[in-house]
Amino acid sequence: MHYLLYTSQALIPDTPAEHDAILQSCHRNNAAAGLTGFLVREGGHFIQYLEGPEAAIRATLNRIACDPRHTGLRVLCEGGLDAKRLPDWQMGFGDTAVVPLSEVLTLPAPGAPLEIDDPFDLIVFMVANSSALRELASAA
Repeated sequence: MHYLLYTSQALIPDTPAEHDAILQSCHRNNAAAGLTGFLVREGGHFIQYLEGPEAAIRATLNRIACDPRHTGLRVLCEGGLDAKRLPDWQMGFGDTAVVPLSEVLTLPAPGAPLEIDDPFDLIVFMVANSSALRELASAA
């Protein structure tokens, strides 16, 4: 089992329709590849956490890197896992995160790359937000 966390700069409008299109392709592709994860957009940045078989993550990252909806993809961290952190998510998405990323990090000016001192903080952020979104969905 493997995980990977990356960031990129969004090139698409910050709209539900654009995000739904991304989420639909994530669900389709990740289910087939055995991947789970979480994607957050805040301002002009995407941050995605993926987990699953390493070969599937590599193939997915190669496909994502060619997607014209973003630019400047940077892998922040990756490594092995004993077990998935988000085992029941094909892909969660937070376009308005339960805990805003700005409360965890100082966000750069629009168009500037996201600089992270400790990428593990982002993994904690992603897992916490996916859990909070799951709770909100089950309460509705």
